[in-house]
Amino acid sequence: MEDTIIKIDQAGRVIIPAKVRRKFKTDKFELKVAETKVELIPVKPLESLFGAVPEIDTSKIRKEHREEVENEE
Repeated sequence: MEDTIIKIDQAGRVIIPAKVRRKFKTDKFELKVAETKVELIPVKPLESLFGAVPEIDTSKIRKEHREEVENEE
């Protein structure tokens, strides 16, 4: 993939081109700031990890999460 120059708008937002978002299959990026550069590291969606460890019961995890959220309210 070729390098692309992007601009920051007046509100300070950066638009990440669709081809880049599609390549990494995500709309979330971690921002890292170093002395002389800024990096955007793609964050994989949680769903991409499902099935990676077969013994995990994802429906049980989702149910428990919903119950925890409901109990917090």
